[in-house]
Amino acid sequence: MNIFQEVTESRMLRHLGRISGKRVSELARDFYEHMLALQILALEAPNLARTYANRTMQTDFDGFRSTSTDLFNIVVLLMHQDRYSEHLKQDINYTVHDLRLKRALRAVASGRIDNQDYSQLMFTLFFATPGLNDRQANLRRIASEWSSLNPMERQRWLGILVQEMRTYRIDPDLFQAISRLT
Repeated sequence: MNIFQEVTESRMLRHLGRISGKRVSELARDFYEHMLALQILALEAPNLARTYANRTMQTDFDGFRSTSTDLFNIVVLLMHQDRYSEHLKQDINYTVHDLRLKRALRAVASGRIDNQDYSQLMFTLFFATPGLNDRQANLRRIASEWSSLNPMERQRWLGILVQEMRTYRIDPDLFQAISRLT
């Protein structure tokens, strides 16, 4: 099985039942973490990031799809909280700026990520997302300076990202791709 098949098979959000009782603030943290992982993946393994971004943008963010990426479904749930209110606990008001998100995804999908622009998006997401920890804040800062890190530092921070993704999530699809880089 190749990495693309593994990313497809390893899914956090295969069906709506897996999110029943999940708080919007938890989804917002998942969104932040997925976007951070995608940024680092785009800098370390651009072909894999391109494939993931293209799969995420296959259709508009108009409804939950069991065949889409976890990032796609997280965005759908956050954008349409009222539609999925029977599954989500509304503990915060969280807005996804879809045009900004699509711009970032298109940049990754084209293979021409502007790390400074993406880092500004992550800065905005960091302050909009409640409950992030210090390691997530440090990862955001490190990702903005990724090209200046030596290979050992990159491996260290990839390991920290893998630990963060493993902490609260059930099989996020980007986990397989990021863990392969460590």
